[in-house]
Amino acid sequence: MSFKWMPSLSGPDNDIWTIMRITYVWTVFSEFAIKYLAFWMKINLVIGVIELNSVEYKYFSIEEEITLKCDCVGSYWNGPAVKSPGKQISQINITDVYGKQKFYNLSIYTRRNEIADTLPYDIYNRLSLIGNNLDLHIQNLSLSDEGIYICEYAVKCNLPQKRYLLQKKIFPTKLRIQNETNQHTIKGIENCTLSLICLVESGKPSEKLRWTKHGNIILRGGPSKLVYTFVPGKNDHQSGYTCEAQNPDMIIPLTKTIHLDIKYKPCISINISGTLMVVEGEMMHICCISRSNPKPTSINWYNEEVKLDSNYNASSLCLKINNVSRHDSGNYICSSKNEIGNASSEIVLIISYPPVIDVWYRKLMKYDRNREIQCLAEGEPNIYNYFQWEHQSLFNEHIRYLGGENDGILRLPDVNVSNRYQDTGVYICNVTNGISDYHGNIFQLGRAYLVFDGPPVFAEDNERIQNYNIGSEIEIKVKVYNSSVIKCHNITDVGSMPFIPNDIDVKINPVQMKERFHDASVTVNGTKLIFVLRGESLSGSRKFNVTICNSHGHSSFVVDSNPLGQSESVENRLYHSVQESGISILQTPQDELIDDVTLTVSDSRLYNEQLNRVTMDGQLNYADVVFQPSSSTNQVRIIGLEDRIHYADVDVSMRTAFLPDISSIGDGSDIGSHKSSSEDDFVYVGQIENYMQNRPTHT
Repeated sequence: MSFKWMPSLSGPDNDIWTIMRITYVWTVFSEFAIKYLAFWMKINLVIGVIELNSVEYKYFSIEEEITLKCDCVGSYWNGPAVKSPGKQISQINITDVYGKQKFYNLSIYTRRNEIADTLPYDIYNRLSLIGNNLDLHIQNLSLSDEGIYICEYAVKCNLPQKRYLLQKKIFPTKLRIQNETNQHTIKGIENCTLSLICLVESGKPSEKLRWTKHGNIILRGGPSKLVYTFVPGKNDHQSGYTCEAQNPDMIIPLTKTIHLDIKYKPCISINISGTLMVVEGEMMHICCISRSNPKPTSINWYNEEVKLDSNYNASSLCLKINNVSRHDSGNYICSSKNEIGNASSEIVLIISYPPVIDVWYRKLMKYDRNREIQCLAEGEPNIYNYFQWEHQSLFNEHIRYLGGENDGILRLPDVNVSNRYQDTGVYICNVTNGISDYHGNIFQLGRAYLVFDGPPVFAEDNERIQNYNIGSEIEIKVKVYNSSVIKCHNITDVGSMPFIPNDIDVKINPVQMKERFHDASVTVNGTKLIFVLRGESLSGSRKFNVTICNSHGHSSFVVDSNPLGQSESVENRLYHSVQESGISILQTPQDELIDDVTLTVSDSRLYNEQLNRVTMDGQLNYADVVFQPSSSTNQVRIIGLEDRIHYADVDVSMRTAFLPDISSIGDGSDIGSHKSSSEDDFVYVGQIENYMQNRPTHT
């Protein structure tokens, strides 16, 4: 703000003439004139200083009246300059509320309690002083009354000078928003700074401006201009923004609303968020919506890197898969693009399905200690409940149930090594994860066929006594359970009179046979061996030892071979039963002549390399009957005493392989304390001497 004194007289006087007149007044005027001029200059100087303080704005309507108050007793009122002869005018420079500098000329309106008579009549007639402080009252206001009014105090007062800027009330007009299109929109780009500029022609009093969004005020300011700067996002597209202008005298503000036209790259939304879980066999239906400005040029569905479907110049695309399988699991991606950019979104598809079972085990050997079978389940969800195992034969016959662990591991119970072949069979584990299969089964089974590797095992139903027709070939038949390939087979005579066969044929055929596995009778695949023996020396009853071997060992089995129509040979068969731990043992009396005899018991039929000799109490005593070679063709039959059975046919054409020690016959030295109370039934005879003449009489 600046101040300058500009005394002016009526007429076209220039500045030089004005200065000369002031000088003249200073030198010629009387003392009264000098005092008056000094007072007038003081007023103007004070006015210039006072303008540094605030001005109170007063607004009026035409023909209204107003009272301008003076806080202390007023001495002078100055008002807007008027053109009249002899009127002094001063000028002040102020910056208004809009930031603009304006110059106002002032004239004296009152002196003490009188209206200045220098004022024009139309002003003079409307002014009056009221109250003790000589407040200025103006009636019938008009545009000519606009301007600065200053009250000069008559006495020293500690209050600031009262100054008023009187202006006619004017409402703001011509409200507009810069860069608005014909569609009343403002264009912008996502993530790029945007300014909304509201402009108005100001009114009096000055208006206040505000920006609103959805009825909420987001920025205040004014007058005349208000700028709202922000970074728009895609959510601001089509949003409405309103600029309002209002001054205190307005009941309804001026308003202007625009909508944003924000260009942004596609925003992808899928009707399923995050993860979608579908049970195998059901239908999957997912839709992708692309929201963008401008509209997308393309939209696509991918499974990992494989494009599944596409659409162009569309905002949505749906993907449908009937009868989903576990192979459809994975990440499904929807992508879209437009001129601004591209975007994508994905979901994870999880297909729930019952577990696929794999039973793992390593090949078990005879002496393995760590004998474990593991049930490996793979399904979705991968949380499993394991139930007890079942052990079956290869022909689905139940053997036993076994309890496993929560981790699906079955540890086979310890059994005797000789019986571990009984662990062979199908092991079935039972698992569920709560998902049913296509047939509605919630429990899934896994199977594995486990084979015990060990020596051959002879079938429990093998015949120990096998007959043949006299004069025909001898067939020795055995069945054996074997876990691997038979590598060797052998048959030997274990009787007192060895034979030399002319020919031996061996027939080997697969066969199904019965075995006992863990107290259960089951069917197993075995091998049947038929030994066909031909030779002149094969007459009579004989005992044969059959030996079968594989890569894990060998086992033997003894068979008695008897001709049909004859009883059993004393030489070849002697029955005796010894109760030893409940085991019935069959022993040949001439076992000292046998090199490969295996004692066969019902509970263990595997080969035992160390033979356990069993001393048998009450053994029946007999003597070998030896005949010298003879050309006689007559058959000789030896008949036992009383009700004894027939013994063997005697072939007198053969020579015995050994001669018995006859010196011990009759004295019992060959059997010691175990001699029978009935003594010997026979003694050695020179040619043929049948019964002893001195045999004791039995009563």
